[in-house]
Amino acid sequence: MVIFSKLKLVLIGIIAPLVAGCSAGTYRSFETVGYDHWGVQGRFETRDMVFQNVTQENLVTLLSGKTFVGYEESDGRGGAYGALTVEHYAADGSFQVCRVSYKVGKSLDGAATKRWISRSADNHNIGYRITELEFIEVNGSSTYGLVQYDASFGRLAFLGYDRPVLRDYRKGHLQNDVPAAVYTACPEFPAAENLGTVVNNNQTSWNYFELVEQDAGDRVIRPDLVTDFTPVPLNPTVVVAQ
Repeated sequence: MVIFSKLKLVLIGIIAPLVAGCSAGTYRSFETVGYDHWGVQGRFETRDMVFQNVTQENLVTLLSGKTFVGYEESDGRGGAYGALTVEHYAADGSFQVCRVSYKVGKSLDGAATKRWISRSADNHNIGYRITELEFIEVNGSSTYGLVQYDASFGRLAFLGYDRPVLRDYRKGHLQNDVPAAVYTACPEFPAAENLGTVVNNNQTSWNYFELVEQDAGDRVIRPDLVTDFTPVPLNPTVVVAQ
């Protein structure tokens, strides 16, 4: 069952102009929604606000040197639903990724090296500074996502905007080791020793659901890195209405 935790935030104040010549306006009110969609094979979506539950600084600590193991959420569509996604986050900001197509069960484009940045940005629509994860693609373009971390089981979900809703597009968990399956799916993936980690030889399936049945992985359990409400008001005049 999905549990929604909503809090009505009424923001009173005037937005400072973004650039010279911009007119001022009032912040819009919104509701926050808690994410609890971990065991659901299907896509979560909402028109309300979901904020990352790890701060900018703590996200660096959480991800650095760790491996995300999961799948692309496609609402169950595709003959290879649950096809494996593996992402290794190096402390230097490099990002190794291998994704298997949920449609055909084959590697999409082999292993690729990208960049990742934990960042904060001012959202002048809602009047808050929010934290997010930036992915810098091979061609230099950037995409952005919000991280949801469940420290009880080391689970991780990535949410992004698909206007007009916010959706989870990738789900799985964070572990200290690298699944052996990645070297079958993407033989060019860097050797575990070069990444400063080890291979989990029990994790051989390219399907995520089968892989976690084989071995749950050496999960990253860091409840000390969770902050339930990470956005910071741009204007301190905030009235919270239950």
